[in-house]
Amino acid sequence: MKTTLTFTAIVVVIALLTGCSGADTETADTSATPPSTTSDTIVVDDARRRRLDLRDVTIITDTVSPTVTVYGTLDVDAMDRAAVAPVLGGRLQQINVRPGSYVRKGELLAVVNNPDIATLQESLLVLRARKTAAEAELTRQTTLRSRDAGVGRSYETAEAELATITAQLRSREEQLQLAGISPQTLTSATITTSARVLSPLEGWVTSIPTTRGVWVSPQDTIAIVVSRSGLFATFTVFQRDIDMATIGAPFTVQLTTDSTKTLMGVIDRIVPSAANDGSVRVYGNLHTSPSTSWALPGIRIIANINGPAHPAVIVPTDAIITRGTTSFIRIRINPTTYVHTPVTVSRRIGNLTILSDADTLVGRVVGVTKGFW
Repeated sequence: MKTTLTFTAIVVVIALLTGCSGADTETADTSATPPSTTSDTIVVDDARRRRLDLRDVTIITDTVSPTVTVYGTLDVDAMDRAAVAPVLGGRLQQINVRPGSYVRKGELLAVVNNPDIATLQESLLVLRARKTAAEAELTRQTTLRSRDAGVGRSYETAEAELATITAQLRSREEQLQLAGISPQTLTSATITTSARVLSPLEGWVTSIPTTRGVWVSPQDTIAIVVSRSGLFATFTVFQRDIDMATIGAPFTVQLTTDSTKTLMGVIDRIVPSAANDGSVRVYGNLHTSPSTSWALPGIRIIANINGPAHPAVIVPTDAIITRGTTSFIRIRINPTTYVHTPVTVSRRIGNLTILSDADTLVGRVVGVTKGFW
């Protein structure tokens, strides 16, 4: 008897719990689905249309010129960048340029002072004198040899001596030439303790990582000079916009801090990104002029890639509803009823959205509102 009562009590409790659960479920379903509405359709009366500021727009095909905006930097190839150092060490006596200065190839950048520079010039003058004497000796030995009056070994010695002195002289001349001292005009009266540091290329001085008065060696950089002949822009284009990054595509760049400073360019190289996320690294040559002195390597820029004009199916961006990873529009099927229709969004241009594979929707009417349905 005790067992029977216990079983009956359990059955009653389960029945009560089931009844309560069923009542809650029915109430939730009723509140979740308003009258005249299903998960795929919605019915809008005049009052609701006014409250939502709902308007109907016809889906059309129009010609669009999409633009993708990305951030990047300006740079130059290694051959267009020079870290200028003195050929001969010494105390930095003067600096003739400043960051931003435009310099021509061979223009004076700085002057280095060192007594050893005078010694180098003296050695060149000594070698010149020795060369003159060696040439005279070789001429004498040649004459004796032609008369069979000379010793063959003496001739060979004179010839070797002249070759050695000539090589040493060329080496000294190259050293002085690199130090900004003309060996052709050097005389005992023009010997100096100063060496000139010259620009190896035409371009702009981007930095001077030293100061006047310090001791500099051939390993110390006095100035960084870059040529803008090979100036290019580099930036990353992400996977969603990768179709815009094509060889030959035009683009514009502007300073992040000044939109009035702009340059035109053309994409010439595209490589996969090291991030392995489907993005690409884009490189494009730029068209510069003397008036664009602001365009130097390392500057942050905004790049706008201009896609070719082409016909596309477009709708107002406010017509797009996104749920998770799926986008919808609401197609009108009669004056008061709209149906959710999934679409593929290609790209947004201002307040318009381009749809992919949507030719069958052209001419249909879509509901547009900034409010909630």
